[in-house]
Amino acid sequence: MDLCLVFNFYAEKPLNSFSFFDIGKSHSYFDIASAEKTFLVEANLRHLPLLDAIIKLSGKKDHAVSLFFSGFFLEMLSQHYPKYISDIKKQVKSGKIELLGGTYSNSLSCLFSLDLFKIEIAKHKKLIKSLFDCEPTCFSNTENIYSNELANIIKGLNFKSAIAPAIDWFLGGNDQYQIYQSNGEKKLPLLLTDYKTNQLLIHSNASSALKDKSLSDKLYVAQINPASANPNTNWMDLLSGIKSRKNKFILIGDALKAHTTSAIYNIPSALAVNSSGQDLPAFIENPIQKETLEKLKSTKAQLHIKSDKKLLEDFLPLCAADNLLRMNTKINSDNVTEPYDQYLSMMNILSDLEIRISKHKIT
Repeated sequence: MDLCLVFNFYAEKPLNSFSFFDIGKSHSYFDIASAEKTFLVEANLRHLPLLDAIIKLSGKKDHAVSLFFSGFFLEMLSQHYPKYISDIKKQVKSGKIELLGGTYSNSLSCLFSLDLFKIEIAKHKKLIKSLFDCEPTCFSNTENIYSNELANIIKGLNFKSAIAPAIDWFLGGNDQYQIYQSNGEKKLPLLLTDYKTNQLLIHSNASSALKDKSLSDKLYVAQINPASANPNTNWMDLLSGIKSRKNKFILIGDALKAHTTSAIYNIPSALAVNSSGQDLPAFIENPIQKETLEKLKSTKAQLHIKSDKKLLEDFLPLCAADNLLRMNTKINSDNVTEPYDQYLSMMNILSDLEIRISKHKIT
């Protein structure tokens, strides 16, 4: 079986606790010290051991993999572990590693501002180019958010393919183990990924996940977030175990050449299922999440993209999916602060930002 292994690397930039009395006085929106501390802990527990295994195995035949890095993750990696940037760059040049495009801040901007969505993508592309001297051709959206409209935008930004969640309802009786086409005038090849099998893979059940012999001539896209893995995961053993079942690791670009299809994946409105199984409602369903999205939208409408560059840089990380997920009252284990406290900090920060925008316009 041809297997596209996609590893997603993120680093969160959490909000500072920002009270009503900070509005107009403080512009320190993010807890950078906490973000850096968390990054260093996660890097040593999960990210660096995985990158070590990927870089080592990439020298072997049929071990090519695809990687997505959020912008802030790359900022931290280049600052603290620059050797990994150069090592990855070498493997990209040799055709053993493929880098994917996406939003810089792991942003939900596609839900409320397509202009901002495009800015995020361009900023991420620029960073990939500056660090690795390459341009991504496959797009991996935040939390796998996908729709027909987004496919048209992604195609217009010169991406050759995109990753989308495999939703049985929309497969039209077909299986997911093939390349689909977007529903639009200009077709965008789509690679579908299934979070249930992805979870089996990272929990050391590779043989169970990929045991179906009927998939021998198919394409499987496995999307793995190392943050969801056990910190004691032996990545060399896990990747070798997946490969031992006669699976061929191939890049997405090579998959597009080897597999063709005319099947259409028609998704009229945005949906998502990320690599951990969380769907779009987890980020936008409850009242405080909905109000926050509306506030982000109204604040964005006040920004002048070309002239308010510093304000834009402060605004972009506020749109990160984690900021909305922390307001999910049903997911307590993923919330460091209480959802309502997160909501209050976000609303106060946006109010402060709007004051700064109005002052900038006056000057």
